[in-house]
Amino acid sequence: MISVVTRLTGRFETVRGIVGELARVGCVIKAQTFLLFLRIYWRGEMYGMVLEAFDEMGRFGFTPNTFARNIVMDVLFKIGRVDLGIKVLKETQLPNFLSFNIALCNLCKLNDVSNVKDVIGMMVRKGFYPNVRMFEILLNCFCKMGRIAEAYQLLGLMITLGTSLSVNAWTVLIDGFRRLRRLDMAGYLWEKMVQNGCSPNVVTYTSLIKGFMEAKMFSIAFSFLDMLESEGHAPDLVFHNVLIDCLSKMGSYDDALDVYDGLLELKLVPDCRKYGKIILVDIPDF
Repeated sequence: MISVVTRLTGRFETVRGIVGELARVGCVIKAQTFLLFLRIYWRGEMYGMVLEAFDEMGRFGFTPNTFARNIVMDVLFKIGRVDLGIKVLKETQLPNFLSFNIALCNLCKLNDVSNVKDVIGMMVRKGFYPNVRMFEILLNCFCKMGRIAEAYQLLGLMITLGTSLSVNAWTVLIDGFRRLRRLDMAGYLWEKMVQNGCSPNVVTYTSLIKGFMEAKMFSIAFSFLDMLESEGHAPDLVFHNVLIDCLSKMGSYDDALDVYDGLLELKLVPDCRKYGKIILVDIPDF
């Protein structure tokens, strides 16, 4: 359908031109006609045509429904018109869960914390709540921007709603405190995570090990490394790169080379830049 509508657009240039031709050959123009155009242009990422179809829908006397407004709102966010996207959301008479989901996903990608908080408030007032995946996206946004207070408020909402924290949600919180060098809180959250029956994964341990190694708290870092190995996790390339980087910075070049060589045994593709860093860092000046 996208290719068909693209050819029609190329021939008649505008949505009005296409609709006019459809009417000329006897097609009845209905609201569903414009909804179909909106869906096709949206999926084809033809954002200018989406906005044109939306405008033409109104000119033909049809009132865009929530589905149509959701599409236009998504397009406005994607082309950087956040102000208009928020305006469309606020003016939607019957927003649904998808309305808020679209807004929050786009705002998180833009790291627009202020509007994220406003939309969460609007969402809750309308009787909707984020699902587990959206909670993870929101937590990641707040932690990435160093907004730990907001992350904790969101955590409180999750607990109030009885939403179980996934391993991803715990890990996002732990990594957020690691970024802020609050390793006491990162360690505390790891303890609470385990107490609540949620098993840390490689990503969780990677963040903890990186944080404690960078803080030169090597004994704690290596205790987490022991736990990772004893629990049977398979370290990934990211973990190995972090470990190589940390060992190099602490001057343990032989250990860093051993970790690098171990990548080949695990059939992981080594990062040549990491190898070069290990080799060059210990070359004496002449």
